[in-house]
Amino acid sequence: MRRLLPVLLAITLHFLRLGAVEMATDTAVASAIHAKASQDFISYIDENGEEQSLEWACDTITENTTTLTPGWWIASRDVIAYHRIEIVGTVNLILADGYTLNAMAGIHADKTTRFNIYGQRKGTGTLLATGTAYGAGIGGKIHEESGIFTINGGIIYAVGDQDGAGIGGGANSNWSGEFGNNQQVIINGGTVYAHSPGNGTGIGGGGTSSAIYVIYPGAGGEITINGGQVIATSSGGYGMGPGISPCGFAGKDGIISLSWRNCGDYAYASSYRGQVNFNKAFAIEGGTTLATPETADGKMLKAAHKITFTDNDGQSIVATKATTAGNSFPTNDIPVKMKGYKAEWLLDGKFYDFRQIPTDDLNLVATEWILRGDIDNDENIDVSDINILINIILSNCESGVYERRAYITDDYEIDVTDVNTLINIILNR
Repeated sequence: MRRLLPVLLAITLHFLRLGAVEMATDTAVASAIHAKASQDFISYIDENGEEQSLEWACDTITENTTTLTPGWWIASRDVIAYHRIEIVGTVNLILADGYTLNAMAGIHADKTTRFNIYGQRKGTGTLLATGTAYGAGIGGKIHEESGIFTINGGIIYAVGDQDGAGIGGGANSNWSGEFGNNQQVIINGGTVYAHSPGNGTGIGGGGTSSAIYVIYPGAGGEITINGGQVIATSSGGYGMGPGISPCGFAGKDGIISLSWRNCGDYAYASSYRGQVNFNKAFAIEGGTTLATPETADGKMLKAAHKITFTDNDGQSIVATKATTAGNSFPTNDIPVKMKGYKAEWLLDGKFYDFRQIPTDDLNLVATEWILRGDIDNDENIDVSDINILINIILSNCESGVYERRAYITDDYEIDVTDVNTLINIILNR
């Protein structure tokens, strides 16, 4: 399903474009209209995830708005803009909950601009941006370097044209210009879908379709994801990073930094190119495997906590795993050092209960390794262990070294299931 997302996204925006064309009129849209918002106070979620209020009116985007001049703007009604929207200087855009701004010809923001996008409390305000004339969905035109973009909330769909990036640099098909470089993209929150239909990146540099300009794909620049839900894909290039040429020659590598703020945050890129840094732990979806730069391509990376399992010498690493944020570590994936043996795990010198939900990375240290099922620790698994286990169950006592050794099934419930498991261990020895 995830592999279909770029296709579904492109199809959705394509039909939105067709519908808009059918609705088009001959009304001139060449001038910018600054309609003042009627609210005295306009709320938005800032870069730290905190709700703020503007104590003054800001400009409201309408169908006739062609240019966003420096200051604050709000998309507080459903708007279809058939023309490219120009960003000038530093622009702050609030996507009001429940409304959609459909920029049919994309949003042009060159290297002289700073474009900051904010959502509101529900995070349902939506921006659709489809690049034209080899431009990025949000970013540079053909041959151009993009500006500095910060996305703090809302729902963003950005698709480049031809080899333009979804968010970042425009395509290159010329010996001159700045070749579609990405300058800087920062995502602090919200939901972001970015796609290039050609050799550009979902987020990053623009690409080129011509072998003549093989050495001029756009640079990756800086891509920093501090939080949010991000999907970046490309049909011919990298999901995040520099653009490429038809022969696979890449533009200058950049720096990609990945982190998260909320349990539901995730990042997906069809591929990464550049220096990839994990500032917080991510787990590869569907397991406890800790994501690394080498394993991240094409994987859904979920917000997670890193768990390091260290041997009882306090130095040797038994395993490094991850648990998705907001969930406990699955007991059936607790590592073992030697077949048939298990250890209890200590956190800061105290027994760690795997039913807990971590709130940070953990470093767990093993106690002595004992033969699984050898409750009395006499190096034999026999009927005496069964008797001890039955007595523990009958006394309803779950503390002490014998009791900890009695967790045969690692589910922290001492019951008849453990007895049956222990009998099967004895019978199969």
